[in-house]
Amino acid sequence: MVRKIIGILILAGVFGACKQTSATTQNGKFVPPRDGLIRKAQADRYIKVSIALYQALQKQAEEIKAFKEKYKLSESMEELSMADYIKKHPEVKAAWDSIINKWQATEDSIYKAEGMSQDEFNWIAGALINPKNKPMKDYIQRKLKEANALPEEEGAKGKEEKDK
Repeated sequence: MVRKIIGILILAGVFGACKQTSATTQNGKFVPPRDGLIRKAQADRYIKVSIALYQALQKQAEEIKAFKEKYKLSESMEELSMADYIKKHPEVKAAWDSIINKWQATEDSIYKAEGMSQDEFNWIAGALINPKNKPMKDYIQRKLKEANALPEEEGAKGKEEKDK
């Protein structure tokens, strides 16, 4: 499940901020450029945020794994959506809320450190599928691959082992 979350986040970013020359804001909110083009400075910030988020998610995955083991939760953690379970185990809910709050704080600090809003990050992610942004998409993918910040494709390890 955690691997899928990491994959979804990174893929959303890889296949998906903009400004006229730098990040444009209106009332503190990101406003995409009219031409829809991602600028290199945005792509560079997007890469830094993506790498930091990927690294943080890897740490978070370990924390979630330990959490599931500690509280003997199923792989899907479906117990957290069961009212009866939560009522009987408020300490589990409190521990989960702590994990979620810690993640939110980590995510916020990553965006702030790179001078990018989540809105701008999400806009870039969406804009990368536009054919006119293909050069930036290729650039971003190359840089993320060089940083080992792309999730492994599902089944890729199994295929490599099979090919040996």
